Amino acid sequence: MAFISDTQLNIRDVVIDGNWDFSLVRTSIPPQFLDVINQCNPQFHSLDQYCWVWNASSSGAYSAASGYNWLLERKGLRRAYWSPPPLDVIKGNVDGSFFPDSKRMGVGGLFRDNNKQWLGGFSGYVGCGNPLEAELLAVLSALQFAWSQGWKSLILETDSMEVLTLWSFGAVEFTHVYQEGNQPADLLACQGALSVHHGFWLDDPPIEVSTLILKDAVSCF
Repeated sequence: MAFISDTQLNIRDVVIDGNWDFSLVRTSIPPQFLDVINQCNPQFHSLDQYCWVWNASSSGAYSAASGYNWLLERKGLRRAYWSPPPLDVIKGNVDGSFFPDSKRMGVGGLFRDNNKQWLGGFSGYVGCGNPLEAELLAVLSALQFAWSQGWKSLILETDSMEVLTLWSFGAVEFTHVYQEGNQPADLLACQGALSVHHGFWLDDPPIEVSTLILKDAVSCF
């Protein structure tokens, strides 16, 4: 809880109708500080009356990890971690795999919610081709599985910049994450390329994928 100087006020007590009101504050605040404060738009988190909305986190709540990652991005460093989607939105992480010697392609992906919970996934062999074809087929498979589940509020995340450049689908938001933040999908895609089965739905994650999912969940705290 953030108290202001020598009063027993909290931040919410000096915000009225979405605007700052310092009439209850006994301490004199220098004008230059007031100018800076007045430039901030006070938005409170719906689940905590004393907590401001933290836009660098999909949940709106601040965490040490989200603060650290925000600082990294401010310095131009890469985002190499998975982050959960906003409330009531489902995020699908997808990947395609390609084995140069055999030309075999595989697709893999998984869907999670704002609570970082596994909702389902897919993995499978999709024939022989090239790396870009594998990545595009992974996106197509994710869309087909998501639609079959009735999931329309959807974010699809891939580590392929080529896919983001080529694919445009107005009803779905596409985001990029580096390979380190897409490891569960990568493993499912590799397993798919080695499989004799074409793309199939997974109600439960394979044990080795569960470990990577847990790693993603921990990185979000």
